[in-house]
Amino acid sequence: MFVRKSNILLVIISIFILGLATQSFGQKAMPKRIQFAKGKTSKTVTGRLSNNQEMDFVINARQGQKLQIWISSRPRGKYHSFSVLGTDGIDFATDYDVNYSINRRLPASGDYLITVKKRPTRRNRTARFYLTVKITN
Repeated sequence: MFVRKSNILLVIISIFILGLATQSFGQKAMPKRIQFAKGKTSKTVTGRLSNNQEMDFVINARQGQKLQIWISSRPRGKYHSFSVLGTDGIDFATDYDVNYSINRRLPASGDYLITVKKRPTRRNRTARFYLTVKITN
């Protein structure tokens, strides 16, 4: 009986440690969907990231609409950038590009994934971002 209880305790402790390990290694959270208030065409979302951290957002738009995105950081500086990926693998930039603003006509309807990244710096290791997304016809 003692062996079974200790095995169960060992399994519970292992699961707990494994859970902590996956959290500390930074599994990404589900993307946050950006939705506009009724009658609005833009929205600003904000967040705080540390060096090399990322945060994902999703927006839905139709083919031919104009997508405008821009980002700023507090404290002032170019601490954050973003990338945009569309359904069907549409990519508005390469992995080496850094976007602070974008203004494009959308080639396809569907969801677009916006990934905000905090670039590593010695000063201001954590900074707040303000991401504004605007969609017009």
